[in-house]
Amino acid sequence: MIITMVRHGQTDANYNRIIQGRIDNPLNDVGRKQAHDVGMHLKSLGKPYDVIISSQLSRALETAMIIKKYIHAKESIVISHHLVEREFGHLEEKPFEEAIHYIKTNPKNTLGYENDETIIHRVKKEIFRLYHEYPDQRLIIVAHSHVIKSMLVIVDPKLYSFSEHRLQNTEFYHFEVTENSIVLIK
Repeated sequence: MIITMVRHGQTDANYNRIIQGRIDNPLNDVGRKQAHDVGMHLKSLGKPYDVIISSQLSRALETAMIIKKYIHAKESIVISHHLVEREFGHLEEKPFEEAIHYIKTNPKNTLGYENDETIIHRVKKEIFRLYHEYPDQRLIIVAHSHVIKSMLVIVDPKLYSFSEHRLQNTEFYHFEVTENSIVLIK
């Protein structure tokens, strides 16, 4: 199975560097343009996609709907609640700099946000579930920064981390998933 994981387009919270987590913020106009641009780019690659999967949050779902206009996947968009953004607890709606400082200096996670191991386990379990459902297909998954970072950490935890690696809106990565592995395709 080949997966192209795309981060959703920009929201006002992204623009203002506010942690969203599971708050359901919509795309802004820049985010809609980014979604059109990434849709056109993915179409230009000339690779057919079978299924588009999205988190249930509107910023991801709207991005997926825009991309679908360019990709023409065979099925309707499939929602995966397991690919929703990290639960940031009390850090949601806080400025990014404040939240990242807390995360880096509080390894015991006393605010109760979803820790790295939990999100990695959740994402990995869902990716392998999708592999069993769509083993020989090409998928686009529209998700969130920490979902995609989970995949990158799974692939190479020495190269990628949650706190140091920054993802731009509509940045995407290609992965190959087999029965027992997830590999980043360069």
